[in-house]
Amino acid sequence: MFDSVGWGEILVLVVAGLFILGPERLPSAAAWLGQTIRQVRQYATGAREQLRNELGPEFDELLVRTVTRAFPAREHERFVAHYRGLLAAWVRDQR
Repeated sequence: MFDSVGWGEILVLVVAGLFILGPERLPSAAAWLGQTIRQVRQYATGAREQLRNELGPEFDELLVRTVTRAFPAREHERFVAHYRGLLAAWVRDQR
């Protein structure tokens, strides 16, 4: 979920939280945030499982199409890897 958030960003959020909430309220705010994230994950998992049960094998196909549209970089990575392999083979043949 937070794949793009690094340690630097987390540190900035913690420091900002200290300034905004203060050291007394920060632990309770962090606990509330953790519980909320956990609850949202449970809702998402439940919805995903319900869709998987109702759609059956079509769910996996739908998931692949959705991810491919949402993350076209993955297609680009496959394209680049394919042609990188072809280029490496061509270089080997030239030696």
